[in-house]
Amino acid sequence: MDFQIRQAETKRLYRTYPEAGYAYGECPCIGVFGNEAYILEYNNPSSSRVEVRFTVDGVDVLTGKPADLRPEGQRFVVEGGQRIALEAWPESLNGGGRFVFTQAGSSVAANTETGVGHIGVLAAAVFIDLAPPPVYRAFNSMSRGISLYQADSYCYNDSAAGTGVGEHVDQKIRQVAGLRQPSLSVIETVRYMWWDDLKAKFALSGSSAPWHNVPGFPNASRAFHGVNLSGVPRVTSSLPSSDPRFV
Repeated sequence: MDFQIRQAETKRLYRTYPEAGYAYGECPCIGVFGNEAYILEYNNPSSSRVEVRFTVDGVDVLTGKPADLRPEGQRFVVEGGQRIALEAWPESLNGGGRFVFTQAGSSVAANTETGVGHIGVLAAAVFIDLAPPPVYRAFNSMSRGISLYQADSYCYNDSAAGTGVGEHVDQKIRQVAGLRQPSLSVIETVRYMWWDDLKAKFALSGSSAPWHNVPGFPNASRAFHGVNLSGVPRVTSSLPSSDPRFV
């Protein structure tokens, strides 16, 4: 996958586990600890610039609104052969609060209009100019509508894993011209859950049930306003001791 998740302090990649038991393929899954800050990373393997819409728990990272897959709106531009790494909600063009794993009740999604329907899912929708029909790497369906893995029932309680907002860090963003005719090309998704839950889940077989047609990514305005996190509690990130969760 070109979409990866790193631990913010050590910059190490999380080890992914293929999550079996779904009717539409496997979705990579990572195990996390509370108060752990992380980085969203996308590597553009092509020679052409692309646009990427990142979503965390169904929240558009750029706007703080429920995300969608329409070609309109703002996205991050990644030049050919280049990499983008985001470690904070962009509250302004100069920085914002870190992405931090926390209890779902303290997550940005649960405390904004998005709600908890996408808790536990990180995604990157990649747009290119005049793209062929989209390829969905998290499952085998070729439906035009987004179809992400829905969280199991544990993800709907306040103590499940979600993403909150941590301490402020500098993160410079500048506005540039985007693609002339953006078209959705690929959606890549990564699920996450508490490390203990992940270990317990992989000890069971066939415990997951498929779900689909979950609304993904609602519109972003063209003017940059930053993400309004005034109603979300701040979480102080912390670094765990050495463990087997990283590559």
